[in-house]
Amino acid sequence: SDAVFNGLASPYTVNAEPTPVTDDGVASLQAEQEVLSHARTAVLRVPRCLYGPVEDLQESPVTGVLDQLRYGRGDFNIQPLYPTFVGDVASLLMLLLKHLVDGGELRGIYHWQGPDQLSELQIAKVWCEATGDTLAASLRPRPSKCQADRALDISRLARSFPLTPTSFKEGLRKCLAPGELGDRLGRTVAGTLHW
Repeated sequence: SDAVFNGLASPYTVNAEPTPVTDDGVASLQAEQEVLSHARTAVLRVPRCLYGPVEDLQESPVTGVLDQLRYGRGDFNIQPLYPTFVGDVASLLMLLLKHLVDGGELRGIYHWQGPDQLSELQIAKVWCEATGDTLAASLRPRPSKCQADRALDISRLARSFPLTPTSFKEGLRKCLAPGELGDRLGRTVAGTLHW
């Protein structure tokens, strides 16, 4: 994940030197090193801020913000995040597998992330906009020591595979569409999709 970087020198290319500062980052780096120690292997780094269909709102940082709004929280972190739609990650993995099945090679490190930089506060405001909640004006930034920006440079993958990252609003639209997740969130969220 992007946790292998300290967030002080973004955007991070696939050749950037890892600088983990958390236990998660150290564990991710150790896992990457183990995978890459074997011949003909590759690592796909993605942000920890993934979103998509969930069983529980706490499964994703994005839907977790919605859960916090439901319980009246008004202060949110302003650290830059790159919400990444899991449907894109699944599509990318399918493209990579097809590439391998067709005789192609994948070696080394690859990066993927969503196209939008948003903070937790901005995500909360988008949720308010999407659901017609009037709390958006009262939301405020939460002071934080860490303002790390772990942007990943996706150019290596983007040059080789025809996939465009889904915008945050479009990803939320897909999550809130009628069907499994949309029906569950429709019962959970007071409001409907307003854009």
